[in-house]
Amino acid sequence: MDKILIVDDEQNIIESISMILESEGYETESCLSGAEAISKVKNSEYDLILLDIKMPKMDGIEVLEKIMEINSRQVVIMISGHGTIETAVEALKKGAYNFLQKPLPDLYELKLTIKNAVEFKKSRDELIRVRKDLIEAYKIVGSSEKILNAVDLVKKFSKVNSNVLVTGESGTGKELAARLIHLYSDKADKPFVEISSANLPEEKTDLELFGGIENGNFIKGKFELAEGGTIFLDEISNLSEEVQSKLLKVLETNKIMRLGTNIEIHLNARFIFASNKDLLEEVKAGNLREDFYHRINVFRIDLPALREIPEDIQLLTDYFANKFCTENNIPLKNSAKALLIFFCL
Repeated sequence: MDKILIVDDEQNIIESISMILESEGYETESCLSGAEAISKVKNSEYDLILLDIKMPKMDGIEVLEKIMEINSRQVVIMISGHGTIETAVEALKKGAYNFLQKPLPDLYELKLTIKNAVEFKKSRDELIRVRKDLIEAYKIVGSSEKILNAVDLVKKFSKVNSNVLVTGESGTGKELAARLIHLYSDKADKPFVEISSANLPEEKTDLELFGGIENGNFIKGKFELAEGGTIFLDEISNLSEEVQSKLLKVLETNKIMRLGTNIEIHLNARFIFASNKDLLEEVKAGNLREDFYHRINVFRIDLPALREIPEDIQLLTDYFANKFCTENNIPLKNSAKALLIFFCL
């Protein structure tokens, strides 16, 4: 049962709202002061808090700030009989989900507002749970210094809204690192678009990346599909010099132009580049533009090959053996470990 806390210094208002909510199947708690509300939030979890602004001693805005310090994900609807646009804006800036004015809206609108707020919290909680599951699924396993350093950089760079370069031989986990950077960032609820440069159709690379008009039909490019999220561009040394030049312009201007049009579109996405080759050698060989290389080689993560971290082999073996047996609902056996060791070698 969803639990709602009602905070108001007028008992009759608490009783009226409680009666409405309980008739809709919600569990309610109440308190008459901000100090009591803060104490309750410290000791209980609520699906929604209805918080009056005008209260003695501690007003609702101050209470809201304290609640956000305790739990920044708490969903709060502010209520005021003397509200102004400025007050509403201030409350929303400080973390409130919504703002209602007394007298409260008609019964249908009030119920709908509360239902939407509770559903919002459930959706966000589910998103957080899925995010945690994905972080576990994509985690980089190892306790060696090189792996721990790489994991530390993944978390560090995820907080910086800049492009990242991930290098390492095939099989070292470049995609894992890219996905973790995305999942640890504030873009985790936005798209993660993976593009393999080696598999881009040469004759349609521009259309695939930037979108455009083909046979009278509008096609949205992969860069646009990643709006607000992350673009993982793998095997970048396979990009033609022409595409590198266009991509360099995108990185400099944060704008793209659809093929066959003169329309520039602002691109809000982070790029993560990856390569299994020595990119300096690719520059010397003429496969990679030097200015493009220097543009993307700012925040860099180098992932070690397994032969460089032999101390992690046992840990990896145990991890994958446990994972295999758990997924297939079979007991962990030494034979499973032995089989995995065989394949690792």
